[in-house]
Amino acid sequence: MSEKPPVAVARAAVNQKNETLGTYIWIWCPGCDQAHTAVVPDDRGIPKGRVVFWSWNGDVDNLTIGGSILVNAGQEHPDYPLCHSFVRDGRIEFLGDCTHELVGQTVDLPPLPEWLARDYGAEHG
Repeated sequence: MSEKPPVAVARAAVNQKNETLGTYIWIWCPGCDQAHTAVVPDDRGIPKGRVVFWSWNGDVDNLTIGGSILVNAGQEHPDYPLCHSFVRDGRIEFLGDCTHELVGQTVDLPPLPEWLARDYGAEHG
């Protein structure tokens, strides 16, 4: 039996002084066809001098991220869509201001591309 491919990876990050930068959560967005990231506090708390907008349930297999994820607000990258979503219970809910084809839909988080799962590693999962 093969292992189920991951739908998210979580990895704690530190700076050169070994101070926490938080835990980075990566998911694959099927609406944008690219990775999206949320930074959450790690077990050492909120990173010094940083603002953390998200929280998470600690479960990369049935991921919930507290707070919405907004990508490309202001359309800084005109060739990419605006994407606004919630991630709850392993599903991604695309909000009404998205400019891609999944606007208004809720779908399962897709498996991560192999390179993303391999290169960023699943520290928490």
